[in-house]
Amino acid sequence: MKLAFFTVLMFLVPISTYYFLHNTLLKDWENRTMWSGFGAIGMVNIVIFVYIAEAFREDAADAKENKAPIVGKFKKQ
Repeated sequence: MKLAFFTVLMFLVPISTYYFLHNTLLKDWENRTMWSGFGAIGMVNIVIFVYIAEAFREDAADAKENKAPIVGKFKKQ
């Protein structure tokens, strides 16, 4: 479910950011296409960062839940 959610975000967020910046905030700027593209690229990086952070958080939660008994050479340490 998370992969599908972030896939949809990866598609919608940059495109909507581009058009939002291009048609509203940067309407009177000379290079609005370039700056709107930079904004979209920034949003792609933010979505990727949030996905990676969520993956690490999920792995940490799984590690706490699946506490296996210490055996073998690790038991001696």
